[in-house]
Amino acid sequence: MDQEKLDRLVRIAHEDMLQQNLRRAKERLRAALRASPTLQPALELLGFVHYAYGDYRNAVMYWSRADYWQNPAPHACRKVFRFTARALARENPRAARYNLYAFAGTTPPEGLKETLGSLQTAYYRYNNKKSKLSGLACAPLCGGCMLAILGLTTILLGVGWSWFAWMGALAGISTGIVIGINTWSYVRASRLFREALAPFGERNG
Repeated sequence: MDQEKLDRLVRIAHEDMLQQNLRRAKERLRAALRASPTLQPALELLGFVHYAYGDYRNAVMYWSRADYWQNPAPHACRKVFRFTARALARENPRAARYNLYAFAGTTPPEGLKETLGSLQTAYYRYNNKKSKLSGLACAPLCGGCMLAILGLTTILLGVGWSWFAWMGALAGISTGIVIGINTWSYVRASRLFREALAPFGERNG
């Protein structure tokens, strides 16, 4: 599709939007973007179509691809930031990641950039918290497996239960140390996550 046809398609889509025919406008704009994915007028206008639908996340996605940050883009961004913070506070990383992807590969203006960076930090800290929790949960299981292996070894080799008692004690002490370290790491990661969410007025239970 040549440039003249693309321009005409965008112009007709704009007329459709003025007539409140948002569905038709969306179809025309998506057709234009299939032919030219970086066509800035189509990206901007499609952002307005999604904004009119109240779909702030997709509005921001198209506007960010067009590097369009004028009104009403900041309002849509603040809505997406609020959705993201709420998803993180409810420990729903999938929803948070979905919203953050709207800004992928873009550099918003300073005010928006700072808020986006804070949310990205909170998202990474949430993932760190979950990884620490997994490590904490695995420590007792690993200790139990170690004791089972020691017991089986005692039976098969006939080394005596006194040997099992000593080795079991060492395994128990080691497991306790690992649990203590993992507990401290999890508590610290949880605190950092709460601190990252604090500016958004969200509470994490």
